Amino acid sequence: RDYDSMKRMKEVGIDAFYSGCLTTTLNYDGRLFANPPEKSDKILLVDVLFKDDAVLRAKRNKLLFVKDVLTGKFKKSSPVQEYLNTLGAEDNTHQIEYLTCYYDAKTSESQRFAHAENILRKLAGAKLVITSRIHIALPCLALGTPVLFAFGGKLSHLQEFTRLDGVNNHMNVLVDEEFDDTAPHLKGINFYRINEIDLDRPPKNPETHLKIRESLVERCNMFI
Repeated sequence: RDYDSMKRMKEVGIDAFYSGCLTTTLNYDGRLFANPPEKSDKILLVDVLFKDDAVLRAKRNKLLFVKDVLTGKFKKSSPVQEYLNTLGAEDNTHQIEYLTCYYDAKTSESQRFAHAENILRKLAGAKLVITSRIHIALPCLALGTPVLFAFGGKLSHLQEFTRLDGVNNHMNVLVDEEFDDTAPHLKGINFYRINEIDLDRPPKNPETHLKIRESLVERCNMFI
């Protein structure tokens, strides 16, 4: 799925190739939904900058909450709200909905599938999705929903970026005005500054993933 995984495998003698992610094949034949959802004016914010969001960390793990309090990292202000303020998305003319990929550990397998299907339907019907989740952004590409991958903080660090190399290359990446995009490992990414975004006219998704998707569909069909 990403170049770093391919590189690691090759280094230990495993024959490997860059495939892209299988989630880009969702709805390739238009039959993902029996009753496809209609497009709406809704803007979905899904776990935006979740790795930097102390509130989300606290909800997910009480030990992380204690650690963040003791180290002074816990802040009531959410980076999601900061993004909203900068984007102007707090305007009442925009229909904002917050979603999270987190679920309770006791959730059954059938409930997890239902949760995933519900999220996919919402992604398919949204006007725009802003997220820091790979497996929200890539399905949006597959479904044709405009998506901005919110990038910054921990996600832009080299050790974190390795799992994104080969993923971010196929989407529009949202950064703040002061973000430094000159680092060598950030070359080839389609950056958008947050002050350049018009929520009423979001940028179209790149289409570089389509060739990779076609190859994946062909490989999977041949395997089956």
